[in-house]
Amino acid sequence: MGVVTTAQGKPPLPAAKKSAEAAPAKDKPKADKSDATDLVGRGLPARLPEKSEKSETRRLSREIPFAREVTLSGPPMSIASAAPDASESLPCRRVRYEEGEKGDAGDVATHSWPLAMTREDRDDQKRITMFFLDPAQLLEDIRSQGKKKEPDEEDEEEAAADDSKAPSVAATASAPPMREDATPSAKEEEADASYSWATGRGNFPQYAVSAHAAPFYFSDKLAWQWHHPLGRFATLTYGTVIDGESNIFLSAADGVRKFDKNGTMLWEYSSLPAEVINAPSVYDGMVYVSDTYGDVIALDMQTGHKVWKTHVADEIGQDNGFNMVHAGVALTACDWRFPSPNLQANQKVKGLNASTGEELWTFKPDTAVWNFLPLFVDDSSFVFQDMTGKVYRLEVGTGSLMWKNGGRNDTWTDGSAAVGPNGLVYAVNNNQPVFMKSEYSPGTLSAYKISDGELVWQVTTPRPPNNAPAVGAVKNLPGNSVVMPLCQQVLPGATCDVQVYDAETGALRWIFHGPTQTGLLQAGDMEGYIARTQRGVRSMCLPNGWSAPTIDAEGTVFVGNEEGNFYALRDMDGDGVVFGLEEVVQYDTKSSFSGSSSPAVAPDLLAVASCDTLFVFKG
Repeated sequence: MGVVTTAQGKPPLPAAKKSAEAAPAKDKPKADKSDATDLVGRGLPARLPEKSEKSETRRLSREIPFAREVTLSGPPMSIASAAPDASESLPCRRVRYEEGEKGDAGDVATHSWPLAMTREDRDDQKRITMFFLDPAQLLEDIRSQGKKKEPDEEDEEEAAADDSKAPSVAATASAPPMREDATPSAKEEEADASYSWATGRGNFPQYAVSAHAAPFYFSDKLAWQWHHPLGRFATLTYGTVIDGESNIFLSAADGVRKFDKNGTMLWEYSSLPAEVINAPSVYDGMVYVSDTYGDVIALDMQTGHKVWKTHVADEIGQDNGFNMVHAGVALTACDWRFPSPNLQANQKVKGLNASTGEELWTFKPDTAVWNFLPLFVDDSSFVFQDMTGKVYRLEVGTGSLMWKNGGRNDTWTDGSAAVGPNGLVYAVNNNQPVFMKSEYSPGTLSAYKISDGELVWQVTTPRPPNNAPAVGAVKNLPGNSVVMPLCQQVLPGATCDVQVYDAETGALRWIFHGPTQTGLLQAGDMEGYIARTQRGVRSMCLPNGWSAPTIDAEGTVFVGNEEGNFYALRDMDGDGVVFGLEEVVQYDTKSSFSGSSSPAVAPDLLAVASCDTLFVFKG
């Protein structure tokens, strides 16, 4: 049922190595301002050409690994349809373009998401050159890399090496024991506070902030870890929640699992062929999840048995959102289809009776939602943002709109909203359309009054705000702060930062210069492509640049990065730059983190899921 291992975590890096990795990044040249643009977002990366001449497009196709060039000429094109190919032969979403008088839409439809494009305007004609991932070349390269040693063999050797350092909690050759006394029980009538980490973003009313402290020097306190028994890449792991007994619930592409605090699996719920992408919630004795087949599901916390299952749409989005429950209502986003500024997305928000699964209401926002994260602000209302950064406040019981404000039309962000204890809701948006994204594409962090939606302040972020912020008391800073991870994901050479702002004014307080993406894809995605495809789950995680951040009771910021490092951050000397062994601790998980992964904190326990493994630290 699972592989649980214990290992001594890696100690903090030596000063020389740490300074090389954590040193502030040098100034980089500004993004090219020509009409050649990135098609990143949820796509794949590319360098920008400096010009749009034919010679430049040829150079670009040589520099992008596995690139295939397609040129279309004619009037402006529009996206007509997009859908995954049933053959599962390509690692990302296929896109079909409807061209004008010339060009070959069929050629484009047989390729994957474009890596990049260049565009030339000639009178009334437009010449667009697009570069697509060549799946055959990608697979050939992956297989050639694995001829001497298969990916799963490498994982087994790594696990064996880890096991040699510390005694095992459970033998990896056999499945962990099921709990013998697991019997159906009556639903508990407990408030959110009875659970240590009740949702993927923590507890109502102060989400993303824990009432418990986690060890800052956590890297040598790894107690146990779990990945699928068929290998590290046999599934994708997403969000974690923790109940009042420090049992951990983990959502994954193939279902939901419950572990006790020592790593014994207590039960598992299988969802395939539907996938569970969002982070779960625990409420009133049940675990709430949703799947890609359009179902919202409530499971008994003690047994994993299905209590109810409601079909709310033909499909629920393949992004990284959160199932949130409070005041007797379970919330979900659904109806994954066109249109949106970023192809298909969830068009509707629904409220369900948390006890029975009965649909209560449906709300359609002005623009589709992405990485849906609704946050309850009291027992009668909640807030969320759509993919343009527009914020909505709805009544819990009826779904009626109380107010809406903000956003930037025709844009898309991978980020979500956050609420603070100061009566403000914080939203993020990118300032440029999807086709204009780069490492330095600016975004906006906005603060609105929860009471009436009035804008309080806005700041421009130097990189895309493609993550959910966290709001709370950060170590050595007065009042409350907004922790804002910034990154353009899936872009080789792009650096990711974490910036902290004053929650009342938006003034910058400190910055952590994070890693730079070194590979074509994010950590673990290329290595796990074949194994995941063979297992029947999505082939790549393609996550945000950062996980969702968490602030513990001592004000330490915990967050995972797309290069595989899991960080603890704090500014001890007050110089505004988080750097050095007193301020940065990291642990290499070897995999990126989904946007629905948020470090979960309980008494004497810190849990976080990378895109393939659950890690639990104690102390």
